[in-house]
Amino acid sequence: MMLLYPQVSQRIFAALSCRQLSDSVAVLEADYRVSCDAEFAWVQRLALLLVCLWPVGIPCGLAWLLWREWRKSQALWWDASVSTAAPSLGPADRVTSSALALYEFHGDRIQPSLSFCTALYRPQCFWFEPVDMLRKLTLSGLLQFVYRGSATQVLVGCTLAFLSFGLQQRVQPYRDMEANVCKACVDAQIFLTFLLSFILRVLPRLDSVEVGDAALYGYVLLTSLVLVVMTAVGLLGRKLCRHRHFRKRLIATIDPQFGDAPTTDINPFYPMEGVPHV
Repeated sequence: MMLLYPQVSQRIFAALSCRQLSDSVAVLEADYRVSCDAEFAWVQRLALLLVCLWPVGIPCGLAWLLWREWRKSQALWWDASVSTAAPSLGPADRVTSSALALYEFHGDRIQPSLSFCTALYRPQCFWFEPVDMLRKLTLSGLLQFVYRGSATQVLVGCTLAFLSFGLQQRVQPYRDMEANVCKACVDAQIFLTFLLSFILRVLPRLDSVEVGDAALYGYVLLTSLVLVVMTAVGLLGRKLCRHRHFRKRLIATIDPQFGDAPTTDINPFYPMEGVPHV
């Protein structure tokens, strides 16, 4: 479902976007051979139903499922955590300690069934996947219905990209620092793309004193894409080096005689033969 979600959503939205060629002629934007006449209306009604079931229904259903599991975790946790809290802690400290441990308990409890959408995120941000799916849906699908080709559409896109970047910086949802940095770079590049599209739209109406032309802004956009790719590759290399160093330190801590042993096939999260499990 997660793999097919973007492609199927794109196909569904393609059946809703028509272009008016004249007062009496309207064609499907994805295929000009299809006329948006009365006979095609039933296809569009079916597409609207599928929008509710697939592009909107999947993230909303996933959010409801995560919320239901969160409420179950709260019910299972709070009574036990408060009753077993250390007597030396004050009421505020007990609540804070329980709240922090609750996220860990919830993450461990839903790991077998919902790890496909929560494993990459911090326990406090288990809800981020459906939010990010709705963000992608808005930018890729729903935005095409906001006065297509107008400055209003670009403004809405810039606003969504800016809010997404701010949410990413505020929450830092991913477990790995490299993933958070890479996501921030991608959001910034999306915002820059919308901003440059707005500049290119108004550029022909500007005075001749404008320094750059359309080619210059195209090179700026291309450069930003190259920088994002280079940043992603660098962050991936840094993560691999960090994990390799972690494996070496873990083996050296367990038993010093393994300090210089090759660690290519060693996973620190599973027990190794002959080495006590930590």
